[in-house]
Amino acid sequence: MECVLRSTSRCLSFHSHITRLAVTQPKNRQLSTKSQGYEPISMAYTSFQQTGPEKISKEPPVIIMHGLMGSKTNWKSLGKAINAKTGRHVYTVDARNHGDSPHTSQFCYPLLAKDILFFLEEHSISKAVLMGHSMGGRAVMSVALMQV
Repeated sequence: MECVLRSTSRCLSFHSHITRLAVTQPKNRQLSTKSQGYEPISMAYTSFQQTGPEKISKEPPVIIMHGLMGSKTNWKSLGKAINAKTGRHVYTVDARNHGDSPHTSQFCYPLLAKDILFFLEEHSISKAVLMGHSMGGRAVMSVALMQV
């Protein structure tokens, strides 16, 4: 328990550092997902994508992050509906320590944000619509702040 608390404490101070950096970073510079001792995790996901060239949207995919104690299955119906209405590729994702994603002793919003950035790298997604509820909303907001 003490190790987890120390790890969380470091994450909280790291979050403050990121927030200050976000204001001063040039717009074209992204923070690396491989800094500050971060070990990326491959988050579990469900993908909704239409088949057939006439049905596939050229618009950026939608990434949906669940709230605390939730999982990717919370967004299954909405993911299918967004895909059916827009043709966009939709991913519903399990955050670290949730659902089918790896469970680690590290957990904080800056790590969740970096996990999302790593997910985008893993899937060669250069532009996406990020959507989240509760914890997932704060995580995607953190990603946006890292990109400023």
